[in-house]
Amino acid sequence: MSRISRRKLMMSASTLPIFVSSLAGGSKVERKAGRPSSILAKVDYWIAADARLTGLQLRWQELETHLFAEAGRRDMSCESAMRSSLPAAVQMRSLDEEVIAAREQLERLADEIRQTPARTFREAIAKMELGLAIQGPYDWRDHALELLADGMAELRALLEAERGVDPSSFR
Repeated sequence: MSRISRRKLMMSASTLPIFVSSLAGGSKVERKAGRPSSILAKVDYWIAADARLTGLQLRWQELETHLFAEAGRRDMSCESAMRSSLPAAVQMRSLDEEVIAAREQLERLADEIRQTPARTFREAIAKMELGLAIQGPYDWRDHALELLADGMAELRALLEAERGVDPSSFR
């Protein structure tokens, strides 16, 4: 398989919702489903859990600032302060455990979403949007590329089944 550039992949993913929304009335599969998708609910949950993780990380940074200021006042090294029984250090260690658990939860959920086949256009697009959310503005992260690739492949298959569109025309 030829290597697609990251820029082309992101450009393609960002234009797909415009193309799909131009298909009148939604897909036959979407109309038959008639209920919220488990993929959509899981993506919403992932986004909320990611926001919670960000909150934990910001709280940890605030505690770190307070701890290092206290270490300076007590003429302690930052390393000693981190291992100490100072309240901020204790809270940081507790938050470390929560952050690790939250990251593991996000990883498991992203993998579960990736393995769940999309049945609708919205689900396929949601997978791609989640891939972009996981990716963020930096280097590739676990599951980002897989979610984008799976979502695009499933969207192509849905389009082909729905409208008889040849998915190879999107390459």
